[in-house]
Amino acid sequence: MKWTGFLGVIGSVISTGSFLPQVLKVWFAKPEPAVAVSLPMYGILGTGCVCWIIYGASIKSKPVWITNIFVIAFAISVVIYKLIYG
Repeated sequence: MKWTGFLGVIGSVISTGSFLPQVLKVWFAKPEPAVAVSLPMYGILGTGCVCWIIYGASIKSKPVWITNIFVIAFAISVVIYKLIYG
């Protein structure tokens, strides 16, 4: 792997991992953890991630599309919690 590919993987892990504290806070904080969660923000984020997934697939860049699949999964888990308990 070239150093640029390695850098992309490291950046992807860090960027995707940045969502983990929000996901954990929403799912495990009590009471009313999802009150301040913005559904429009997560909708915009999801739309952007879909664009990145399509782009990553079109240029055959696994770090791009795999990262954004994880971001969407984290975002969906927050939105689901918001819709159920929010």
